[in-house]
Amino acid sequence: MGKKKRPIINSDIVVPDSDTSNSASKEGISGRIDSENPVENIPVFKNPKYVQAKANSKKNRVWKSLRQITTAEKSVPRAVTYLTIDVPVSLKPPKKYSDISGLEAKYTDPMTKMRYANAAEFQLIRSLQPEAINSYLALRKATML
Repeated sequence: MGKKKRPIINSDIVVPDSDTSNSASKEGISGRIDSENPVENIPVFKNPKYVQAKANSKKNRVWKSLRQITTAEKSVPRAVTYLTIDVPVSLKPPKKYSDISGLEAKYTDPMTKMRYANAAEFQLIRSLQPEAINSYLALRKATML
């Protein structure tokens, strides 16, 4: 990334950066620099006392052979993947779809037990004959009594 801009120093003249605010900028451009206290811009978010942990640990690593790795994998029960047929039962509730439009249904008609997604479908369900309602429910394998 880019380097930080530092003040330009000529023998007796200091041209401060626009970001730095020191006594020289208040006095004007012609201020003197103290050789004892150089201007430092330490970011506020960095802790100057932070010491990074050493990466060299004294522990010896134990290496496993290929045979040890394969026997360890065989002893673990088979994990479920997309290729296996046996899968556990889903914990999510099944989605319900409208019997008329096929959209996700939020509502169920209490009289006919048909599912619907909006008010227009509800009006259509109420106007249907009982034979048509039974045929819709038969598609879902939920016949009306």
